[in-house]
Amino acid sequence: MIVNPPKAIDAVGQQHPMPRELTISVVESALDEKAGVEHEGDQDGKSREIEPFDPTLIRIETRNYTVYLILRRIAEDEIELQPDFQRMGGIWDDGKQSRLIESMMLRIPLPAFYVDASTENKWIVIDGLQRLTAMNRFMNLGELKLRDLEFLQEHNGKTFDELPRALQRRLEETPLMLYLVQSGTPHKVKFNIFKRINTGGMPLSGQEIRHALNQGPATSLLAELARSQEFQTAVDGGVSPMRMTDRECVLRFLAFKLRSPIEYKSRDDLDSFLNDRMQQINLLGIEDRSLLSKLRDDFKRAMLAARRIFGNQAFRKYFPRERRRSQVSKALFEVWSVNLDKLSDKEIDQLIARKRQLMQKWAKLMDDNEFMNAISYSTGDSRRVRYRFRKVSDIIQETLCA
Repeated sequence: MIVNPPKAIDAVGQQHPMPRELTISVVESALDEKAGVEHEGDQDGKSREIEPFDPTLIRIETRNYTVYLILRRIAEDEIELQPDFQRMGGIWDDGKQSRLIESMMLRIPLPAFYVDASTENKWIVIDGLQRLTAMNRFMNLGELKLRDLEFLQEHNGKTFDELPRALQRRLEETPLMLYLVQSGTPHKVKFNIFKRINTGGMPLSGQEIRHALNQGPATSLLAELARSQEFQTAVDGGVSPMRMTDRECVLRFLAFKLRSPIEYKSRDDLDSFLNDRMQQINLLGIEDRSLLSKLRDDFKRAMLAARRIFGNQAFRKYFPRERRRSQVSKALFEVWSVNLDKLSDKEIDQLIARKRQLMQKWAKLMDDNEFMNAISYSTGDSRRVRYRFRKVSDIIQETLCA
């Protein structure tokens, strides 16, 4: 998916490109909407300051390779081409992959690739995955036949083996520049490096980066729970796997279950907080698999409770007089699911029996400007995190005690 950068119009009607930060914000908003969730923006366009890291901790090595050498690594399973890291709905089709091959045959230089090289024997591609996938399908696997070529149309329909040897050699000897993030670079620093990467007009989502950097029990658990019937029913099928939005929702429940919102400090930022929790889940998967099983059961129980209480309105802003249903809010997903998880079965049954009173209090909370800000803008701000958790907890307790 390519999103054309929007332009601003000045007083005399001339168009000017928007600042990069604003362009990315517009793109992110459009992608969130397509994924079925509300966009969590920065109020007044201002980003919250986050704790800086020491730039001297960055260890990146630049290396020049040929396509042949990289494909050899892929064939030996020394480079991770993770299919489910590719953007859902944005994976290149055969025509686009073919035109990449055509560009290489025309000697057009390729953009650089970014790789997590913490483990020498197993690189993880962060940026450039679809380009490498196209090369692998065409040259290693032989499953891609060229099509829709613009300049070398005489080679449409051919596989790599059917090309003249001169073109095969040109492809194999195509130079590639790789930026290798080396072992010793702190995890948080890696995340920030990859978060800044923005190619092809579509920035990597935070969850895509977390997925690539935290392979293990955490990624498996998120994928399993995002596909679960309990989750799909609770969100009424409204959250897309596009850009791993569904997995981020699951992670936000797990993260605030593992670490209380009260412990979420002003120095935290949400991306780093979620990244740290994925590392924690990976360790739990090694040290205490029974706790992973409990997390799985607790998540499904919270999803069932949300559906029983809210029906198809779960995790959405609630305006009784509006006929159009809001999209799922990730902030509301975390705050309701975690609060429901804390309740006993008896208390959940009580909420269901008193659903009318709860929904009245929930609708009234929508009139609280501070709460609306806390679930809509700068949602990683520690004060807003604690405020939204407290207010939802309050209306639950008020309903139970009525």
